[in-house]
Amino acid sequence: MRVRLRSACCLIVLAAKARPTAALRHFRCVPYGERAPAGGATITCDGRVPGATLELTHWTDNETPDDLYADTSTECALRLARIRRVGGTAYADHDDALVINNHFDTDGVLSAYACLHPEAALRHASLLADGAAAGDFGEWSSDAGVRLDAAIEAIGGAHGGDPAAYDAALAALPALLASLEADSADAADEEAPWRDGWGAALAGWQALASGDASLSRAGAIAVLREPSPKEEAESSEPLPGAGKRSPGECPRLPAVALRRGLPPLLLDNIPGPFPDPFCRWRSSTRS
Repeated sequence: MRVRLRSACCLIVLAAKARPTAALRHFRCVPYGERAPAGGATITCDGRVPGATLELTHWTDNETPDDLYADTSTECALRLARIRRVGGTAYADHDDALVINNHFDTDGVLSAYACLHPEAALRHASLLADGAAAGDFGEWSSDAGVRLDAAIEAIGGAHGGDPAAYDAALAALPALLASLEADSADAADEEAPWRDGWGAALAGWQALASGDASLSRAGAIAVLREPSPKEEAESSEPLPGAGKRSPGECPRLPAVALRRGLPPLLLDNIPGPFPDPFCRWRSSTRS
């Protein structure tokens, strides 16, 4: 952009640097325990990688800058994207950084995506944050967030090794995000990558809401009761969800269903079925 300032005696032309619309970054999955590649700027997303020049992680003992720190690594990366969208010099030395992580999970994938495609990530910021919360904290953050987490976990499980899983998940995200944002995600679609995880989450919540499974409170302890493998074997209508369990295998309800049911117990000690809206109980404080 050029700004022309005219005066009676001179013409001054100021060249203003346009803000970057996309970072010139690439991704590399490094083996757990190895150091970050030397010789340039590096951003470690989610996992702590020794030697990285910028951390975007909520992990214990993290060194994420205060103005970037948030509950999930994905939200840290979104904060970086917002700062760089404005322009200026803050973190400009990481516009072409190598983005790295040392493990595969939803928060890792989404934070890497936000670093690689910051403008696109900001358009889907709420959904990305919901997916990360569902993945890392078992929050039923939103239906779309739970589906996003289920899809990424399914993609990861279908590929051997973290590097291949990252390649597949990052390639799938643009279409996946667009589908979920447009509310065109059909949970009954046999090809949907979130199908199994979403189905298990719904079945778990249905079990709690119907009383087939129950949560109660004993002092400071929340107690989950599910039908035992013996009760399931004798029941004509077993608990919906996954297949039969072996003795001692418990619990089976997905974490997102449990977290959706816990807040009333913790806050009001109300017996199920449990009310909406979904509850978030995190805060951006360092551990």
